[in-house]
Amino acid sequence: MASAANGVVFFLTLTSLILSSYSAGRETPIQPPTNSDEPGWGPLGINGSGPLDCLTALYKIKSCTKEILEYFATGAIDISPPCCEAISVITHKCWPSFLGTLGFSQDQTYILRGYCDAVAAAAYTTTRSGSVPIPVVGPSNGPVSSPNGPIQSPLGQPASSPAN
Repeated sequence: MASAANGVVFFLTLTSLILSSYSAGRETPIQPPTNSDEPGWGPLGINGSGPLDCLTALYKIKSCTKEILEYFATGAIDISPPCCEAISVITHKCWPSFLGTLGFSQDQTYILRGYCDAVAAAAYTTTRSGSVPIPVVGPSNGPVSSPNGPIQSPLGQPASSPAN
């Protein structure tokens, strides 16, 4: 009786392995993201080199982690334009929810994207002296907030607003 039960278990295991390998081997259609509403963006990203740009931006974000954490912990506006460019590429073109996987809340991601979008816009509009105005994000006094309330830093403390 035990050998019959072992034979049934063996048969079911073998059958499930065969069926799982069959379904794993079939082709699934994967559509690349298209951002045709924006100039210069094709199915693979910036000028057709999207995956490389996404990986480059990901590498840049790794070196910007300290700047991002200081921004939320102290409110100091020290995020460099290359870091903001990497954040913009990742959050707008590659993986919009990527910063959430690093532990940032949705509100923090929204504020960071907004700040970096403002930096990018300011880079195109220089003042007469040639300097680039740095945007101020959040109220001039009090903690940085969003529609859902005060923003918590990744360290669990309320993020302070940047000094004027």
